[in-house]
Amino acid sequence: SNPMKSKFSFLLEDFAPWDGWHQRWLLLDDKECKAALSTYAKIHAFFWDGSTFWNDADAARELEAGVWESGSYVQPKAQNLNQCKIVAKEWAK
Repeated sequence: SNPMKSKFSFLLEDFAPWDGWHQRWLLLDDKECKAALSTYAKIHAFFWDGSTFWNDADAARELEAGVWESGSYVQPKAQNLNQCKIVAKEWAK
């Protein structure tokens, strides 16, 4: 089976510039960094053993079978070489 195919997805709001949003390459300060890390920790903690997610055994098995093997889109095998070079170049600044 192809681990990149999954029945799970995130639906994200369109953070459009005309709606007051903008993109930056890196976080500006400690406050933004802490907020980002806290958010990522909460997303990951949802799937820890003992969380309410595991109360639905069928959903847990389906998610493990469809996503756990690949991890996510951001795993290195899912990226092309140019993407990795771009990230390395930006981090070198």
